Amino acid sequence: MDLATPVEETQKLIKGFEQGCDVAIGSRANRREGAPLIRKIQSNGFMIIRNVLMGTWGIRDTQCGCKGFSRTAALSIIEKMRVFTDRREASGPSVSAAFDLEFIFLAQKLGLKILEVPVVWRHAETKRVAFWKDSIETLKDLATMRWYALTGKYTF
Repeated sequence: MDLATPVEETQKLIKGFEQGCDVAIGSRANRREGAPLIRKIQSNGFMIIRNVLMGTWGIRDTQCGCKGFSRTAALSIIEKMRVFTDRREASGPSVSAAFDLEFIFLAQKLGLKILEVPVVWRHAETKRVAFWKDSIETLKDLATMRWYALTGKYTF
């Protein structure tokens, strides 16, 4: 946990639940102050690819770590997850950016009420992100998700 989003920002998520949302997502709204150029390029590229492949046009930021889910929503989503439940082992400090996306994609498909709330975010340098390795891993996961969506492996 890098605390790039201050813990106090979770209050905004709580307000979302008070308004009746099932999933509250912290959003940096494409603001990446202090992030290296390569991370900004990676982020924007991922956003375009995920929107085209998974149809998540309504969500601006799937990767901000500040997220909250109702218990019912989380259990419903986890039951439907396939990319990360089909693996024997998913571990490490940076499993894949696609984990968050599969979670949000399924929340949308399940018709859950998703609220994106602006949060304060500051870049926290990490050695956990390896640009090429993580980009390739995420693209493979996105392709798998798309394939599962097309072939009916996801059930709704």
